[in-house]
Amino acid sequence: MMYPYFYANTKGIPRLEADSVNITTTEVTYNFSPHKFINANFSGLILVKLPKYTAPTTPVPIVFNTNGKI
Repeated sequence: MMYPYFYANTKGIPRLEADSVNITTTEVTYNFSPHKFINANFSGLILVKLPKYTAPTTPVPIVFNTNGKI
């Protein structure tokens, strides 16, 4: 993929989409494809589309994983 953003509407708001979600008893981790633009500085609104998951019974932190860096 050349550019990691999809547009939520025509010429509208850029959207990032998580590739997968990993659920453990200690955390919920959303994984994004490695791409240099994801960790770049950005000023403005970006929507993030997250896959659904079944929540653990106890509260756990939610982690966003990009390029192997949390």
